[in-house]
Amino acid sequence: MSQAYHADSADLVVKEVLSWDLFGTASRELAQSIADSD
Repeated sequence: MSQAYHADSADLVVKEVLSWDLFGTASRELAQSIADSD
């Protein structure tokens, strides 16, 4: 897993870095989950 460090991350020092591929997949899954919740 990649790590990112950012000055605005508040108390979180380590964050997961998503590839564009994984970000797209996660976005589609979230959108589908929202659509299915009706």
